[in-house]
Amino acid sequence: MKHHTVCAAALAVAMFAPPLHAQQKRPIDRADQLPVHSYAVTKTPSALLDDEAALAALANSLRADLAADLAAYDIRDTSTLRSYYRALGTIAMLQDRPDEALEYENKARPLEEKPAARALSGFTLRPLIAAEKAGPAAAAQAFSAALAAELARLPYESVQAELKSTRQRLGILSPAFLQGLVQSTIDPAAKGGRLSKELALELLNRSFTLRRVLPYRDEIVRQLSALIDTHHVNKPDIWAARDLSLEGRPGLTPGYRRHLRWGRGGRSGLSRTRLDEHEGGPRQRQGR
Repeated sequence: MKHHTVCAAALAVAMFAPPLHAQQKRPIDRADQLPVHSYAVTKTPSALLDDEAALAALANSLRADLAADLAAYDIRDTSTLRSYYRALGTIAMLQDRPDEALEYENKARPLEEKPAARALSGFTLRPLIAAEKAGPAAAAQAFSAALAAELARLPYESVQAELKSTRQRLGILSPAFLQGLVQSTIDPAAKGGRLSKELALELLNRSFTLRRVLPYRDEIVRQLSALIDTHHVNKPDIWAARDLSLEGRPGLTPGYRRHLRWGRGGRSGLSRTRLDEHEGGPRQRQGR
């Protein structure tokens, strides 16, 4: 009987104990405490932008490493954890797993420290997901409708600066621009035939922008411009009513303004500038 009681107690402890992998997670307070990952590349990163098979292999390797880090480490640095979720979300979109991408974005959103960033979290991702689920024939309409709904819910006064910046960045986007960006920022770092985790993620982000965002660039810019124009306020010119002209007034004599003169060692005295416009401009007279 005693033996059965001990077994039952042991079973209860085992059932309610946390999983072994959760107990063994190592706490991480800084990004530099995480493992260093790098990836072999057989061509320049700018050439990889056009090589879907090579990009898919790189995305698979990155996904495996990021998932392994999340499973092995308790990442307590919010910006690092947020970047992991966003990277896995980007990879999920590139691999046609939109629901998983949205799950990662929902995990990243609470980790945003600024209210504007939290409000803007996923505001282009959700329309992209709507377009993907709608299929090629209805993608453009689905994206436009979903983006309009996203912009309508935003607290404009809190996010207007970010929206204007987004419009400006999108305005210069093109395949050539992205190609040149990769050539100038990532290619030089890959001369040894390997890419760091950070640069590999940057390359995948450029690929995501090229393949998923760029086709909807014009629609995003159009809707952002309409929203910004709607909230634009023409500020009155307060200076026109304050102009004072002395022209044509008899009996006026030139005045002076005093200002400090500075020399070696600090202030050296006062100068007076005559406030007339004879002989092409102000004349200065030295003295107290």
